[in-house]
Amino acid sequence: MTFRWVQQLKRTLDADARARTREIQQNPYCRLQTAEDVALAVDLGLFIDANRAAVDDWLRLPYLSIHQARQLVALRQAGVMFYSLDDLSAGIGVSSHALQPFAALIQFQYYAADDCDIAGLDPNYAPVAVLAQLPGVGEGTARAIVAERQTRPFSNLADLQRRLALPRATVNQLLPYLRF
Repeated sequence: MTFRWVQQLKRTLDADARARTREIQQNPYCRLQTAEDVALAVDLGLFIDANRAAVDDWLRLPYLSIHQARQLVALRQAGVMFYSLDDLSAGIGVSSHALQPFAALIQFQYYAADDCDIAGLDPNYAPVAVLAQLPGVGEGTARAIVAERQTRPFSNLADLQRRLALPRATVNQLLPYLRF
């Protein structure tokens, strides 16, 4: 009787493990809940590119809050490059020891400045040098954006266009790059 119960328990645990594996593999929004989930994700070949991750990517990590995920993305959009767990921990105000269990899941890819994906850039936080790289925006317009946002943040692209009197052609060029 005990042997059958143990076999049934083993089958149940195996079925649960297979279901969890499928969920982690197939659902990009699946939040990893344990160290075992993190190890399973690594075994499945999943990783988070610290320098390209979106909020949803960061939220896969256990214990990371939405605020911390947004902070990491905002820092990246502002031109900060992450090189190590220490950089990430400083960005969200936790010890690097707290991120150590996820080290195998986080990769630090390096990109040349010209190769950086600046789509999704928030002009309310980006530095002048990053803004000046946008199509249709030179050094002067980038400085104007920074000066005008000191008055109050831009709420959307139409607000930015109105306050800086940007031509329609420039706004059309900026549309795929900015996010507010």
